[in-house]
Amino acid sequence: MRVAIIFDIHSNFQALEAVAKDIKKQSPDYVYCLGDIVGYGPQPRECVDWVRAKNVNVCVLGNHDGRAVRCDNGDFAAGFTEEKQFDSRLHEFNAYAELTLRQNAALLSVADKEFLARLPRRVTFCTGITICHGSYSNPWQYITSSYEANNEARLTPSPLTLIGHTHSPFVFRAKGQGKFILPVGEETFEIPTKVKSIVNVGSVGQPRDLDYHSCYVILDCLPDKFVCHFRRVSYNINKTAKLMRKMGIDSHIIDFLIERLYKGK
Repeated sequence: MRVAIIFDIHSNFQALEAVAKDIKKQSPDYVYCLGDIVGYGPQPRECVDWVRAKNVNVCVLGNHDGRAVRCDNGDFAAGFTEEKQFDSRLHEFNAYAELTLRQNAALLSVADKEFLARLPRRVTFCTGITICHGSYSNPWQYITSSYEANNEARLTPSPLTLIGHTHSPFVFRAKGQGKFILPVGEETFEIPTKVKSIVNVGSVGQPRDLDYHSCYVILDCLPDKFVCHFRRVSYNINKTAKLMRKMGIDSHIIDFLIERLYKGK
């Protein structure tokens, strides 16, 4: 079985289109999305509609998705249950994220918000894979170290857990003290099923590992191992930047966000 895993699209439709074209060339059986379809970028509705149009087989909730679901009057869209509001940090965002999320939310249709509202926080498959936004135990947790990854590996039920949230890819194998590997460019890793592992698949629309190319993963699931291919894809950053300048947000905030795209940070 071959699976494409995308993550942290963040309303960057130019990046998503480029990645979608590359995914088609890889001929996956399934496509999984690990959340944060919206936020930061200029085209939230196009990105949500692409996911809703059955281009993705399974999608989980990201923290930006959850925040965008909140309506202007403080209520939540239908389907966003109180149980999903389990962590108040869902609504703690810096000024850059908050302002762009408000703008994004205003562009989403009721159907878009209801789709986001119904996304699960995590999904575990019989193939030995769990997908979630930040971690299995807490979807808003940032895993940035071997220590954090090792603790999380003890909690996840699957040999392989796929996450994102930090926008920086890594491979962690929980053997002994654990091994934390930062992929550079397009690398391939063989991950044995007998060792619990965690893979951060990087970001489609907001890479932050000092590489501006969109990042996603092609995963081959074999009887005794997973083969993880990190893919990097170029896209039209200039067009995304031009659209961001039309978002109606203070120029110094947009300039900062655009600079992050060009530098991958």
